[in-house]
Amino acid sequence: METNASYLLTDGTAHIFTIRENGKIVDTDTAGNKIVFEDEVICGGVRVGKIDREKDMNEAQGWATLEGAEFAIYNSSEKTVLVEGVEYRTGSAVKTLITGKDGIAESAADLLPYGSYYIKETKAPESGWRDPPELYCRYYKACQEVNRRL
Repeated sequence: METNASYLLTDGTAHIFTIRENGKIVDTDTAGNKIVFEDEVICGGVRVGKIDREKDMNEAQGWATLEGAEFAIYNSSEKTVLVEGVEYRTGSAVKTLITGKDGIAESAADLLPYGSYYIKETKAPESGWRDPPELYCRYYKACQEVNRRL
């Protein structure tokens, strides 16, 4: 027996039932239980990383930090999805992940039900300056641009 790829096969429990009347549909087994098979949806998670472009690794330069970047996960499935008890339509953000000191953010392994999603950065990390930035860039021509980007 096979199921749709989005669900796991039930545990194989059998319901025994008896037909006693002509044309009657039964919906309970001989023990009086409803004949229902609950399917468990396949779920997974996502890990995303923030990297320094010049170093091509998740290690920031100077006083910068990769901590605190925010990534939103959006439902791009045809149908709604149920995430943490809330139903989300197509195009809705279902969860926001925030990077740690290592520049990595990860959801729970069972957060996202079977479906299609996309993820995008919605907030860059703070610069990590310890003192006012003008003290560290006052000798550079690009000081104003650096301050705006950080």
